[in-house]
Amino acid sequence: MGIKTEKANGSPGIQRLCIGLLAHVDAGKTTLSEALLYTGKSIRSLGRVDHQNSFLDHQELERARGITIFSKQARITSGDMELVLLDTPGHTDFSSEMERVLGVLDGALLVINGKDGIQSHTLTLWRLLEKREIPVILFVNKMDTSFYEPAALLEELRTGLSENIVNFSALEAGEETIPEFLTEEIAYTDESLLEILLAEGNLSKEVVGEKIRRRRLFPCYFGSALKLIGVEALLFGVKSFFRMEAAGEDVSGLVYKISRDFQGNRLTHLKLTGGRLRVRDRIGEEKINQIRLYNGSRFETAESVEGGTICTLVGLFDTFAGQILGKKEDGCIPLLRPVLSYDILFPGLADITPLLPKLMQLMEEDPMLSLSYDADAGILRARLMGRVQIEVLERLIRDRFEVEAEFVRGSIVYLETLRGKSLGLGHFEPLRHYGEVHLLLEEGERNSGLVFSSAPLYSSLFPGAEQGILRSLRDSSLRGVLGGYGLTDMKITLLAAGMSKDHTEGGDLREAARRALRQGLLQGEPVLLEPYYDFTLELPLAFLGRAIYDLNTMHAVFDEPRILGGEAVITGHSPVATMQNYQEESAAYSGGRARLYLQVRGYEACHNPDEVLGAHAYDPQNDPDNPADSVFCANGKGFLVKWNEVEQYIHIRETLEMARALRASRERERGKEEEETGDYPKNPGKSAYEAQKADSEELMAIFERTYGKIKPRIGGNDTRPKTAASEKPFRLKEIKKLTSYLLVDGYNILFSWESLRDLARENIDGARERLIQILSEYQANSEYRIIAVFDAYKVPGHDTEIFVQDGIHVVFTKTAETADQYIEKTVEDLRRKYRVTVSTSDGVEQIIIRSKDCLLLSAKELEKDIIGARRRMEELLESQKKGSRSFLLDTEAAEAMKDLLHVENEGEKKKSEGEGDK
Repeated sequence: MGIKTEKANGSPGIQRLCIGLLAHVDAGKTTLSEALLYTGKSIRSLGRVDHQNSFLDHQELERARGITIFSKQARITSGDMELVLLDTPGHTDFSSEMERVLGVLDGALLVINGKDGIQSHTLTLWRLLEKREIPVILFVNKMDTSFYEPAALLEELRTGLSENIVNFSALEAGEETIPEFLTEEIAYTDESLLEILLAEGNLSKEVVGEKIRRRRLFPCYFGSALKLIGVEALLFGVKSFFRMEAAGEDVSGLVYKISRDFQGNRLTHLKLTGGRLRVRDRIGEEKINQIRLYNGSRFETAESVEGGTICTLVGLFDTFAGQILGKKEDGCIPLLRPVLSYDILFPGLADITPLLPKLMQLMEEDPMLSLSYDADAGILRARLMGRVQIEVLERLIRDRFEVEAEFVRGSIVYLETLRGKSLGLGHFEPLRHYGEVHLLLEEGERNSGLVFSSAPLYSSLFPGAEQGILRSLRDSSLRGVLGGYGLTDMKITLLAAGMSKDHTEGGDLREAARRALRQGLLQGEPVLLEPYYDFTLELPLAFLGRAIYDLNTMHAVFDEPRILGGEAVITGHSPVATMQNYQEESAAYSGGRARLYLQVRGYEACHNPDEVLGAHAYDPQNDPDNPADSVFCANGKGFLVKWNEVEQYIHIRETLEMARALRASRERERGKEEEETGDYPKNPGKSAYEAQKADSEELMAIFERTYGKIKPRIGGNDTRPKTAASEKPFRLKEIKKLTSYLLVDGYNILFSWESLRDLARENIDGARERLIQILSEYQANSEYRIIAVFDAYKVPGHDTEIFVQDGIHVVFTKTAETADQYIEKTVEDLRRKYRVTVSTSDGVEQIIIRSKDCLLLSAKELEKDIIGARRRMEELLESQKKGSRSFLLDTEAAEAMKDLLHVENEGEKKKSEGEGDK
């Protein structure tokens, strides 16, 4: 989209800053914006959120709910500085609005509630700011009502966010030099600052500001926005340390928002990053009718604006949120995708067709809303982020269009992508038409969307046709071949295309391209994706066991719980499908004391693809709107060629060698995976449940669900027979003889026993092997089948590893999984049919195990049991030497004992078995 205007002549002396206010819900962000505007003399009186008269939350819906829903701007002018504050939504349902604002910021104020400290959304915001490399100043609010001292909160911030956070509260407004006590603390955050301090004896504000802008230093202010405590010092710090990025001469900008004013005018909000814009300049084919500079709900008009200015343009209808204008003409910044799907009903409205164009305006204003109309069913469908967004949309539709809307039947929005690479071939040649397209399909980075490019190996296209093919694909609603879901996270490259000057018409190449895409997907390895949440669950310690059980059943991946006083904090990520209703469930079982914070993480591989696809019933080869077969022509007549036979008929041969190489590579990789894991392709259409049915279902349900595929261990004392059957740890009929399992937290026990602790400090491997030998001996003289679990969660790229050593099962956990987490999963599977005992001295783990109705052995109790078993074994050996039997053993115990004592005489062995039977 070209911008027709003159270059800027520049306006020296004006320093423009765009600062964003970001925070968790209820941190006091809007109150702080009010305080900053009042301190900066931009408003004459202070408003309050609870009084519904705040300057920035001026919409009725925001005032009614007491939250920020839409980003808004306010201006503070001080001398030669023009400061624009952008207040962003704190609620996670509107996180996309906040993320779009990040692209136009020169710096950020991260507001933290002094009564709560770091919250889960605080961490999410911190990571986003880090990813965008935006300098940050922190303000710890509500210190007038906080129970915590600034020193304690500062330590929490340094531990949870960055070690380079320094308390700047003592730097008073207007102070031109940095106090000596503060310069020393600042200098210790960066070695180069320490060198400057030692050489010059002080640190200038310019040097400190440079470190802040490069994210080497993070000033922190403590105060109360409501009481105006610390606000003046904060505003002074913003002016002193933040700087505007240098604006270029060529006109460029970033659109961060689309909205409408009270008269219905379409507004394009952008930051002009370079050049100068004037009224009546053109962007593309559209003319700018008005330039507005907003301050809250009020605005003033301007004839022109220069680089660095946040402004609003009237008269444009083709712009969209996230659009990059100027040198990167067709660029856009990636946005989060909506993850939930709802049907929108309009009770009492017989025909919604006249309403559709008006409803589509909402999509422009909120890119996280996606609307589609099913004409056959007469239903409007919406994709969005969460329930709060639904409430907002219901109110907007009622207020703006005067109709009642009802959102019903929420479901998950699934997507599809491709693993590896594939070459798609498409041909469209009915009589008097011709078009052929070859596309290279490649796996893209997760959550990167679709990327289109061209690298032709062959082309007979007319000028402009190449971009026309890519544009047709970009503008189409592309569908996958697993469930017909939307495509994402792929690179689509045009490799070859052919047309005829006599027969090719406008739609021929588009048809060939669509068929090439589908053919490439069917030939490749499509993957089903589902949305995930990042979550933080805070709850009383008494409910920790229940929470961990729930998270495991929800297929969540989470870190080891942190214990803070009487509460547990669990962070991780989980499928939206399993966690979307857990807020109410956790509140119910905890009596309202559990707090769950959710943030959309993006899309990852689906945890239950067979179940999802089995319930969806989609045939990719019989989708009339998305054909995969090609059309060829012979003897004046068109004929259809199936997608898997197109390669034999294709006209352009330059890419076929690549197609064969990709196919051979996929086959090699598939064979390698089958050899390593024992996984073989399932029959299409079969569910996971049907595919896993077998005589050994009971065993596999316990072990494969918990352990994953059992892999042979290289080296060590592996006692399994080297046969295919040995991939199972033991046979089903053997498992039914066992009465009890003992799961041992290996390293916990190892460092709890004094006899092994000293050895572990010298040689951890030797101590581990010794523990395994001791447990093996114990198993032979007890009712237990022992599973020893050792942490390998810090080993990068490590898969779960299980093997048999000295008769017991030894487990090394996968990366990012602790022994505790592994034991909890295993306990949950085994306890339904067997007695389960866990041996650990971890206090938190003991609480969790007790909550699952399992027995518990501390490290000391296990050591006593093992010593007792050894004594009984010695007594048995002594009694056998004397020819008497003091103990009656069952056959299995006798066999195990004799193996342990190396009884080799076959005759004696049979005699002992007979006595055992008696």
